[in-house]
Amino acid sequence: MILKPFQILLITVSLVLIIILISILRRCFSPGKKSFMLLLVSCIIWSLAYSFELGALDLNTKIIWAKIKYLGVISIPLFWITFSYQYTQKKEALKKRHYLLISLIPIFSLFLTWTNEWHGLIWSYHSLKIDNGLLIRASTYGPWFIFYIFYSYILLFWGTFFLIKNIINSPHIYKGQIISILVGILAPWIGNILYLIKLTPISNLDLTPFAFSLTGVSFGCGLLRFQLFKVVPLAHDMVIENISDAILVLDLQNLIVDINPSGEKLFGHSSKIIGQQAKNILSPWWDQFKLDFLKETSIEIDKEGFSFELRLIPIYDKYHHIKGKVIILHDITERKRAEEAIKKSHKELEHRVLERTEELEKTNKKLKQEILERQQLEESLKESLLLIGRAKREWESTVDSLPQIICIFDHQGKVLRANRAVENWNLSKVSEVKGKEFHELIHPQCNDPDCYLKRFWVKAWETVIEGKSSEEEVEDKILNRFLHIQFRPIVTKKYNKGEEIENFSVVIINDITEQKRAEKEISALEEQLRHAQKMEAIGRLTGGIAHDFNNLLTPIAGYTQLALQTLSHNEPIYEDLLEIKKASERASKLIRQLMTFSRRKPQNPQTVNLNMILLDMDKMIRRLIGENIELIIIPSQDKVSVKIDPGLFEQVIANLVVNSRDAMPQGGKLVIETSNIIFENANTLSHSIIPPGKYVMIAISDTGVGMTEEIKAHLFEPFFTTKSPGKGTGLGLSTVYGIVKQFNGHIMVYSEPGVGTTFKIYFPRDEEEPRSLPLKDEIGYLPRGKETILLVEDEPLVRNFASRVLKDQGYCVIEASNGNEALKILETYKNDELNLIITDIVMPQMGGLELAERVKPLLPQIKILFTSGYIDHMAIKHKILNIGMAFLEKPFSPSMLARKVREVLDW
Repeated sequence: MILKPFQILLITVSLVLIIILISILRRCFSPGKKSFMLLLVSCIIWSLAYSFELGALDLNTKIIWAKIKYLGVISIPLFWITFSYQYTQKKEALKKRHYLLISLIPIFSLFLTWTNEWHGLIWSYHSLKIDNGLLIRASTYGPWFIFYIFYSYILLFWGTFFLIKNIINSPHIYKGQIISILVGILAPWIGNILYLIKLTPISNLDLTPFAFSLTGVSFGCGLLRFQLFKVVPLAHDMVIENISDAILVLDLQNLIVDINPSGEKLFGHSSKIIGQQAKNILSPWWDQFKLDFLKETSIEIDKEGFSFELRLIPIYDKYHHIKGKVIILHDITERKRAEEAIKKSHKELEHRVLERTEELEKTNKKLKQEILERQQLEESLKESLLLIGRAKREWESTVDSLPQIICIFDHQGKVLRANRAVENWNLSKVSEVKGKEFHELIHPQCNDPDCYLKRFWVKAWETVIEGKSSEEEVEDKILNRFLHIQFRPIVTKKYNKGEEIENFSVVIINDITEQKRAEKEISALEEQLRHAQKMEAIGRLTGGIAHDFNNLLTPIAGYTQLALQTLSHNEPIYEDLLEIKKASERASKLIRQLMTFSRRKPQNPQTVNLNMILLDMDKMIRRLIGENIELIIIPSQDKVSVKIDPGLFEQVIANLVVNSRDAMPQGGKLVIETSNIIFENANTLSHSIIPPGKYVMIAISDTGVGMTEEIKAHLFEPFFTTKSPGKGTGLGLSTVYGIVKQFNGHIMVYSEPGVGTTFKIYFPRDEEEPRSLPLKDEIGYLPRGKETILLVEDEPLVRNFASRVLKDQGYCVIEASNGNEALKILETYKNDELNLIITDIVMPQMGGLELAERVKPLLPQIKILFTSGYIDHMAIKHKILNIGMAFLEKPFSPSMLARKVREVLDW
């Protein structure tokens, strides 16, 4: 559809109004802001709907857009009168029932607009006309339309009257705001009148939405030039308009930003005063309190025959940052005159007393005594006033600045006074707390007759009445804070015997939410420390178990494999030996899980393509899950390279596959997929934060029974299992979690009971070219040799097994049970007579690492192959890998041993 010029103009007008709407939205709350924004929304609806009406090519479509347009047409007068009341701060004159009555006719008119086909009260006739190449809807208006026009113009006149009335006594910047608003609303008003009396240049073309362009310009001027909705008129008639004291409001640069009518009487009209430096208006008294500018100050001045008490009061925000100052000039002329009159009467009285005769001496002395007592009384009164003023300032500068709520209660349990913390906590104004009960002060919006604070206060008040102090800590659900409440009775001192006095009490309320949060975090850290210590102990225990078990499994698995090679599949014992082999493999797998879980298993990280590993594991996975579960592997089309130990990654997949299999006892579907993913920003998954970067994602999904949130919370804990005894070790998922974390990965679980479970693992993507996968251990041809090998192993079963395998492959094998025995044998050999030393790392008397250090000086060219069923990761890193020596992990099969020996000898 090609937009016509009139449509483009109306859409442009709408965009301008939207920009103005967004600008107002970003400004802080001010009177009339919401209703003014609704007014702009109505104008936007009117403009856009009329634009689409002009672009429509048939009458029915134009009528539909006309009805949509009336959402804005009918709303504007209502929002205008609401805005004028709120902006001039006269909204108290309109009650809710008044708004309801005013809204009835617009709502009913909107209903009639959308049902016009039934009654014709809005439009009695529609037709299409072409004028200047523009297809326009021409309508004959019904009786209700004419009535609503009069009604809406009454509302427009009404709101305009309030704004014009407000211009008269407003400062210049506020006048500019109101004028810009009036111009913005009068422009479309005039356009609408021209449309109604048919004085438009194009017949039946509504000029009102086009006039919104002037509205946008005017409102934009109000925003930029006169700071509309940023600087708003204060409610002078409610606050300071009728105060007899002169009040000047200063900003941080000591510029006068507001003045009340009493101040104008003293210093001139506000248009000349606002924006001036205070020192220019208040000279020469300014320098008298300049040094005390940051605290409340009071001086007395004389101006034009009148006496004033001038007070400067700083204005603070809720964070106790100074935001401005208020200067109050209180007229004390009458008090001064009274003091002068007293002084004058004193002098006249003294003069008369001196002129009197001796007969009046007694009277004279009596009068002097009365004058002296009056003077003493006046001095005492002045001193009391000074003490009261000082006490007030001290309270404001100390108690009011404290973050805790401090309240003084009378003997009936009613609030006498509170500090400004009640305002900082948004509970109440300081001036409104007197006479309130404790629960009314803390929960001002709570109407619960059974509020816990009522019961709490009764118990605490009984303690206070007994003259005892008490304190409590409570968690307040309404305030969402932890509170520490102290109750302190105050016994008032009696200055005269028989004096009737009342006792008071002080309540101090301290917000200890942050303290409680810190205590909770410390407790969590302590729990993590205990868990880490427990895991370290389990790790050490695991290492020792792994060493002994692997030494037992090596000959069991090895001899079984040797026996299997000599038997045919038809032999009765073949199946028994095969079961022994499978059992040893399961035991070996369990040991590897324990070592991986405790992070004692050596890593061999390398860059691999995870797709290749998954495809290579396809047959193994299908054997694990059985025939009643459908397996779907969806590898990524792109290369998914990760730096990881391939064996450990296979263990992760196998453990998750077994977990999914057990969750689908009746069968189901298992989907494994890979993909590349990029996180532009940090992502939070299950309390784990994934930094931005490139990742490879592996997802394993099943259609099993799913799990509850309670089970998910303990899913990766060691030895946690939901399986029956004997069917699970509780190490599978904790091992997965440990491996993922070892390679800087992240794991996320999605699950719902009865729906299924999805594990998603994220590994950092590696840009290096992936290596080819190592060959699997298979029974078949084994490499042979004729070299001489020294075999050092303290476990006889392992030593005998390894010796037999090597001898079967043609090697000359010399055996030793420990390092000392090996050294004695080596003393009889020359460098070229011995080709390889195979030694266990952990042995009594002398271990393999020490043996290697002792051998190297004697036979520098000798090759060494280390074996062990358990070895600390750091030992491998610093003692073996760094010196370029080979390592073979127990338990090992005959093929693994033969191939590794040949590999080392061929270096």
